[in-house]
Amino acid sequence: MPVDPSTLYKAETSAIAQDKPCHNCGYNLVGLPPGSPCPECGTHIPLKKSGVRGDNLSDAPISFLRRFAGAVLINGIALPVMLIALGLADKGHGYTFVALALAFGFTASTWFVTMQRGKTERTVKDNVLDNPKWRTAIRAAAVAWPAYAASHFIFNAAVNATWSTLRAIEIGTDLLGVVASVSLVPLFAHHSIYAGWAGDTGLQARFRGSSWFLVACSAFLVVTSLLVMVLPRGIGAFVGVIGIFVYITYVGAAIVAIIGVLQLASVSFSAISSNKAATDRDARIAARRAQEMADTVDRQFSAPEPVNPYDGEMLETQHVPSDDTAKPVQGQLQRIEAHDELDAYDLAPAPTDGEPNDDKRA
Repeated sequence: MPVDPSTLYKAETSAIAQDKPCHNCGYNLVGLPPGSPCPECGTHIPLKKSGVRGDNLSDAPISFLRRFAGAVLINGIALPVMLIALGLADKGHGYTFVALALAFGFTASTWFVTMQRGKTERTVKDNVLDNPKWRTAIRAAAVAWPAYAASHFIFNAAVNATWSTLRAIEIGTDLLGVVASVSLVPLFAHHSIYAGWAGDTGLQARFRGSSWFLVACSAFLVVTSLLVMVLPRGIGAFVGVIGIFVYITYVGAAIVAIIGVLQLASVSFSAISSNKAATDRDARIAARRAQEMADTVDRQFSAPEPVNPYDGEMLETQHVPSDDTAKPVQGQLQRIEAHDELDAYDLAPAPTDGEPNDDKRA
């Protein structure tokens, strides 16, 4: 008879206590036991893992992985295009508008990249990824990019109108650019932790190295910009040349970091495939176990009742012939009892003294 598999696991597993979307349709599975089918689409809920706690990006919820992978990809594409547009922002307001739009896009993607990560029962807490203050600081620092792009409108206006404060506006714009560049450091540090969560230690090391180079180069460029204004012309020119090499190093570190962001996006999409394959496998196992248990219950209900030996009829009494050479009936136990209808006779009396035996008389 048909058996609902959901009733078979209630005694073995506890119900899902927190919101958990179905892997196939997204239905909220809270309150359902693992192993039972989804009420919406029928896909079996994967069983809980063993007690060993695993901490890998591919174990995160599939819905989170999809949002994160898309946000990282946009983040990695918007960053280099934005930097190119900002380099051309001094050419006119048209380039500045493009740079500003890209800066807002980069900031929005940074907002989604730093969202609260998806967790499962196997996720290990991280002091950075699970720290709301850290995520807020990264988002606030990313606002420096739209501010830096918007400052070019003022700079272009000062150039066209030959304002007397042009030099001060230029310095202010450059300082905003340095602040925006420094804002990439916590973002790349955030990416490095995600790379470590995904198990790519090489990518994690590249993120960390490029972050340190960006910090050192940005600090040196700020100091160099200030020294050029106060040092004598000869010394200032020498410091300016050093600043050019530092800037080239800064650009190289930024390129390495941008490539790393694109690699992180690739790793995230691979994690989606791994998660889907593992979830489909667990769902198949859950479905097979449910079917096996249902078959077992069907066999138990369809089996005949056991025979009580005391409820059957007794076999008729059979008599064993007196002939010792006769064999009993094969395959049947027999019971020996006396027969009342057998002819009984008396033995001849014993001969007395002087009376001849019958045999002798004969």
